[in-house]
Order: sequence, then C-alpha cells, then structure tokens
Amino acid sequence: MLSRSARSSLSTARQLSQSQLRRASPNSREPLKASVAGMIFKLAFYGSVAYGVGATVALNYEPFQEYFFQIPYGEESMDGLEYAWKHRQQIYNFDYSNFFEEKKSNLVDEYNSKTETLGLDSYISIPKEGVRAVPIKEETNKEVKDAKKDIQQEKKEQFIVLNEATKTPTHTLPTISIKSDDPELTSIVASLNKVIVSINNNSVSMKTEKIIDSITSSLSNVDEKYQKLITSKAADLNELKNAELAKLERVFADKTVILTKEMTEKLEEQKLFIQQKYAERMGHELDETKKTLALEAQNVILNAKNDMIDSLTAHVSQIISNERDGKLKDLDALSSRISKVESLELELSKTAASFQTYKQIKKSVSKLQYLLSSNESSATRGTDIVSEINNLKQLTAPLDNELINATLASFPSDKELLTSGGVLTQSQLISRWALLAPELRSVSLLPENAGILGYLSSAIFSKFLLKKNGIPHATEDKLIGNDVESVIARVNTYLQKNQLDNAVEEVSSLKGATDRLSQDWLQESRKKLELQFLVELLDAEIQITA
Repeated sequence: MLSRSARSSLSTARQLSQSQLRRASPNSREPLKASVAGMIFKLAFYGSVAYGVGATVALNYEPFQEYFFQIPYGEESMDGLEYAWKHRQQIYNFDYSNFFEEKKSNLVDEYNSKTETLGLDSYISIPKEGVRAVPIKEETNKEVKDAKKDIQQEKKEQFIVLNEATKTPTHTLPTISIKSDDPELTSIVASLNKVIVSINNNSVSMKTEKIIDSITSSLSNVDEKYQKLITSKAADLNELKNAELAKLERVFADKTVILTKEMTEKLEEQKLFIQQKYAERMGHELDETKKTLALEAQNVILNAKNDMIDSLTAHVSQIISNERDGKLKDLDALSSRISKVESLELELSKTAASFQTYKQIKKSVSKLQYLLSSNESSATRGTDIVSEINNLKQLTAPLDNELINATLASFPSDKELLTSGGVLTQSQLISRWALLAPELRSVSLLPENAGILGYLSSAIFSKFLLKKNGIPHATEDKLIGNDVESVIARVNTYLQKNQLDNAVEEVSSLKGATDRLSQDWLQESRKKLELQFLVELLDAEIQITA
C-alpha cells in the first residue's frame, strides 16, 4: 500500500505530464503573457503614486483641496500623507525587516501546523489552465517520454517544498536599487526589496528576474516623471505663492493705511475725551476748593466774631459790675420782670397759634357741612369732600385728640368717595324717591311666586291706588297706617321737611320685595346721614376743646 503523500505525488505528476503534453500539442492555445497580478500591482502602484502626488499638491496649494476632496478617498489619502509626513522620523526608524520576519515566521508556522494536521508533506502548485484529460496517440509516445524528462526538470524549478530538508533556493533575486528624494517612493522600493528578500528564502524560477527588471524600469520611469511633475508643480506653486504674497502685501498695505487712519481718529477722540474729562475734573476740584476756602473763611470770621463777642461780653460784664452799685442797682428786679413778660408773651403766642388753628379747623368743618347740606349739584363734590377731610386730618394732627382722630378715621375712604361722587343732595334724594315710589306701589301688589301675568296686573292696578298725603299714623293693624302708600306719604313729608333720618327709618320698615327695591336709596341716604353725624361730632368736639 502506498502512503497518502506518495499517492498525492503520483497524481500530481500525472496531471503535470498531461498539462505538458497539452502545451506540446499543436492544437493547444498559447497562454496569455500578461499577468493579472502584474496588472493589479501596476494599477495599485500608479494609483498610489497619483494619490500621493495629488495629496502633496493639495497640502501645499489650498485651492486645489476642494477639487481633490471630490475624488473618492481623496481626503483620506491627504490625511494619511500628512500623518506620515509628521511622523516620518518614526516611520524611517521603524524596523521593517524584523516586522516582516515575524510575519513570515508566523505564516510558516501556521502553514506547517495545518499541513501536519491534514497529513500533507508538500505543496504542489496547480497550473492556471486547470487539469483536464487529453487522449494520447501512439505517434506521441516518444514525445511523452521526452516530456517526462522535462517534467522532472521543471519539478525542481516550480515545486516549492515546504519541508525544511528540501527548502534549498535555486536562484536569488536581485534587490531594487533606485535613488530618489521622494520618501514615499523610497519606502515602496524598500518594501519591494523586503518582499524580494522574503521570496529569495524559497525556490523560484528564472522568469521572476525578468519581472523584477521590468518593475525596476517602471519604477525608474515613474520616479523620473514624478520628479518632473514635482519640479513643475513646485515652480507653479512658487509663482502662485509669489503672486499671493504680492497680493497680500497690497492688501496689508491698504489695511495698514485704513487701520492707521482709524487708530488716528480713535486717538483724537480719546484725546478730546480725556481733555473734556480733565477739564470737568479740574472745574469740579476748583469748585470744591472754592467751597472749602469759603467755609474756612467763614469759620475764621465766626471765630473772630465769637472772640469779639466774648471780649465785649467780658468788657460789658466788667462795666456792669462796676456800675452795679450805682445806676444799675435795680437791674435784677428789671431782669425778673422782663422774664415774666417773656413767659407771658410765649403763652399769648401759643394761644394765638391755637386760636388760629381752631379757626382754620372750624372753617374746614363749616365747609364740609355746607357741602353735605347744599342742594347744588356739582361734578367736583366728591373731590371737594376728600380734600376737606384730608385738610382736617392735617390741621388736627398737632392737637392729638383721640376723639377727633377716631372720628376722622371713621370717614369713608378717599377711593369710595371719589368713585361715588361724594354724597347726593337733598333734591337728588327726593327725585330718586319720586322715581322709586311708583315701583314700590307696583311691587307691593305682587303675590307670592308671581309670574309674568302677576307683574302685568300689579303694574296696572297700582295706577288705581289712592295716594295719601301728610303723615298717616301707624297702628297695630298692618293694613292701617303700615301699608306701602302710608310709608310713601310719610317719607315724602319727611323729605320735604329735610328730616332725612325719619325718612330712612320709614323706608327701613319695608319688607319683602319693596325692601330689596329700596336698598340703593337707603345706602345713599345712610351714607349722607353718617357723614353729617361725623361732621357734627367734629364740630361739637372742636367747640369744647377751643
């Protein structure tokens, strides 16, 4: 029995022999010379070079950034280039050989572990065209034998045996040596060299060297074109930079002129402001100095005056003491009499002031009585009453009389008097009562829980009631002397005689709907009676205290 590795080697050799025969057959097609990997590598390389050039131009020429950002991954490539340029020293000092050696060692260890797990001792590459069966003719037996020899020779060149015992390289690839000032291109070359070194560790064919030569030639051409592009772009950038610098210098010159002018104007304004403030401050200080000097002069004059008065007083006292036994022996008696006269004069002045105050208070009280009893209607009655009450409060404040203060505090508030216009006159109360009397007659005839018909009938029948005059006497009978018509007659008589208190008492005796109807008239009448009573109380107290 053959082992698994032997069987896999025989099957692979059989497939390779068939593939070799197909290539030797005249009917087989020629393989494409172009490599997909090479094309991808070229596209990646040229794309990275183009992105690197664009990012470099965008970093050095700001207007180009807007166009470069519209390209896919333009902004990312510019950020990456800027980051690499800022950290170029770290990238340059990075140990790439050690990094790639570690990666290679990890890959080899992983691959060997997988092959051991699967039981594979070697790895054989399969052609890209695939494996297919081709019938072999008798006339090609000789060619088959020759092909087998070629297969054995190609096995040594194409098979990559991963076993350490058969890992001897057949050929070593040369490294790429290109001198360039561009750090990115130098980095690419270094990366390729490391890849070549890693490839040299395995068995490769001679064809790989031609590929490396083409890569070297392409890199040289790219470097030459790149250097020309950098030179032309640098010249354009220098020209643009010089133009922008000249433009900025002109703008800065104009700005300098404008700013100088503005600063000059501001300095002039500040100068005027400081001069004005200094003048105001000097004027204020001069005024304060003048006031201080005037006060000092006044103090000096007062001191001199006091000194002169003191000296004069001393001189007069000396003269009086000398003349006391002569002409001025009765001076003490005269001085006591003068003191009595002065005290009497003070009492008389207080009495006169008190009399004047009481006179003004009496005058104000009389005016209040006139306003309350007058029948002349006036739009300023409420204002006049409020002003007189406030005047009385000011005049009676020095008296400190509790009764007067309590009486003045009992008056309605100023707001209430001003809102209601003061009090109604006697004629206004009579006219309002005359308007209220027919309604009282009509309401007095209403039955309980009256409806519309009841109101209508009471209004009609009230016209037929016999009106009474004079003062009908009230009796214990509710129907004799206590009816609404008798109350109306008595109120009319009392109002004509100016007996408002009796009229209010009669109206207060009404009950039911007539009482509710007469509440407004009663309120106005009671307010007038209250004010009259308070004014009469003030008048009596003032007469007593005077």
